[in-house]
Amino acid sequence: MPEKIRKALMAIALVVFCVSAFNFGWHHYQEFVSSRALDNIRQEVVRPPVEITRPAESDEELPEVFSTLSID
Repeated sequence: MPEKIRKALMAIALVVFCVSAFNFGWHHYQEFVSSRALDNIRQEVVRPPVEITRPAESDEELPEVFSTLSID
């Protein structure tokens, strides 16, 4: 293979490699930034505990749904 063609192919391969490496790094950087933003939002959200109480004037039983309710 002539020397000029070999150098041209190597230059093209190098450019393709650099563009691919940049895109790979940019994608993971954006994923990292999004993950940190989501973690910050999770820390700001505060959910007060829900307390289920039976009214004093009522003798009715609570529905079975409340006794089996679980929150993950």
